[in-house]
Amino acid sequence: MIFIISIAWLICFLYLYWMFRFFKGWITTKPYPHKNTYSQNKFSIVIAIRNEEKNIEGLLKSLAQQNYPNHLFEIIIIDDHSEDDSALIINDFIANNPSLEIQCITLDAHSIGKKRALQKAYQIAKYQYLILTDGDCIVKPDWLSISNDYFQESQTKMLLGGVQINSPKYFVQKFQALELLSLIGSGAGSAAINHPILSNGANLAFTKDILNKINLKTLNMDKASGDDVFLMLETQKIFGTKAIKFAKHPQHFVHTEAIMSWSDLIQQRLRWVSKSSAYSNFFLQLISIIVLAQNILIIVLASLSFYYHQLYITALLIISLKIITDFFFLRSISHFVKQRKLLIYYPIIALLYPFFISYTAIVGQFSPFIWKQRKHKR
Repeated sequence: MIFIISIAWLICFLYLYWMFRFFKGWITTKPYPHKNTYSQNKFSIVIAIRNEEKNIEGLLKSLAQQNYPNHLFEIIIIDDHSEDDSALIINDFIANNPSLEIQCITLDAHSIGKKRALQKAYQIAKYQYLILTDGDCIVKPDWLSISNDYFQESQTKMLLGGVQINSPKYFVQKFQALELLSLIGSGAGSAAINHPILSNGANLAFTKDILNKINLKTLNMDKASGDDVFLMLETQKIFGTKAIKFAKHPQHFVHTEAIMSWSDLIQQRLRWVSKSSAYSNFFLQLISIIVLAQNILIIVLASLSFYYHQLYITALLIISLKIITDFFFLRSISHFVKQRKLLIYYPIIALLYPFFISYTAIVGQFSPFIWKQRKHKR
């Protein structure tokens, strides 16, 4: 029993240590002063889509409303064989907005998947600075100009951006919203301490220097997920951790739609987990193991304490420490993005989350998943 308790406290200590480091990184990262008076760079906005007829017009309208000169950016949309009216909506928008430089290209029959779509866009992008978002996102008017501010530092090669769920209504959406904020906060905090572990392709900018120096094979093109994280890891390897910044500015966060059902949410998480076996970065592997171990530990301790009463105090303390630590982290992030009302649901989410993440992390190692109406093998 002493051995079990010792292992439990070791896992808990490692988890708390790194969460405190990430939390400190988050709170010490100051918003970049948005002046909009710097020299203006040219951007290639890249959007890979599949079946986005419900969302793509909203994204395009938000791009048309950028507080940035139209002649300083292009919009490249790569359609991954959509089976709906996405292309029709895009073409109508192009016809009605001649002042915007937009092109929509469909992948050829032999190319399938988001990574192939991005690769195609990278080949035709004209400008030195590329910025990615997704077809179900909405960007704020200063999105490009704030990105431009950050790239005034010559050392910056990659800019990580925030993403938040747009107006979550149902419990499954609020669950997603809080989880996404925790991931964004961890990504920002880890970048601040020069150990970036997360990036999000819905809001990611970088220079072409990166593409010119990496081998596409290192992006694991056979994986259905991870285009953002693998690119970040290669950037870190080539240019160093200080070349990667997080744009901590509320007007730089993009809004995305929530997934409507638990089954679809699990499928998304299985897709995310599918890339984990290809991680070659030791620190990212370490953090992934610690987080998973901490969540499994909570389930194990809570279960065993019913049979071994000497574990009760240990279980109560470890569970309480995790819940309290995560709460203060989430409170800071939710306050920053003005989603503090989500914290009302935190107690029940905190109890459910260990089961959710443990299930998806374990099952995702061998289970196929369905995404964008396609079945992907593990």
